[in-house]
Order: sequence, then C-alpha cells, then structure tokens
Amino acid sequence: MNKSPQPRSGKDAWSENQISILKALFPTESNTVVAEKTTRSIGAVRAKAQLLGLKKEKWLWQKKDEQFILKNWALMTAVEIGDKIGKSRWSAINKYRELQKKV
Repeated sequence: MNKSPQPRSGKDAWSENQISILKALFPTESNTVVAEKTTRSIGAVRAKAQLLGLKKEKWLWQKKDEQFILKNWALMTAVEIGDKIGKSRWSAINKYRELQKKV
C-alpha cells in the first residue's frame, strides 16, 4: 500500500517568510547564514532547498575559510568544519587535500 507523504504541521512547518528567506539567500550565502536567518538547522536548510530545487551559485573559496580549515583540521571533524563554513564535509575534505598539496 502506497502512502503519500503528509505535509508537516505545527512547529516543523516552514513559514512563507522562512521559505522566502531561503529562496533569496540560499544561492549565494553559506548554509550557516541561511540557517541563522531562518532559525532552522543546517540540515533542515539543505533538505528544504533540495525539495524546492534550489542550487548554490558556484563561488570561490574565501581565504578565511581556507585558513579556518588548516587551523582547525586536527581539532574538529570534517562535518564540524563544513558546518562552520557552510560547506559539506566532502568539500572541506577535498579543500584540505588541495591545500596540503600546496604546502
């Protein structure tokens, strides 16, 4: 028996304002910034953006993010680093590897 997904209600439902903010900011801002502005978790932001078909604009790595990765690699997990800079853990891992080749 197929069950169709039921819309969430209550505190889990996204408000129209939160969706507007997500649509406006997601393509150009880090997931961390979007999560703060929408008062949602980074995971919730990623999931809702995927459901809405939103994509990130390709953007260059910021020097501060590269420095953050190098400074914190031994202190934090790749997931934690990715969350802090608004990238996936695999983006953080791949950037770390790339930076290590330059050293």
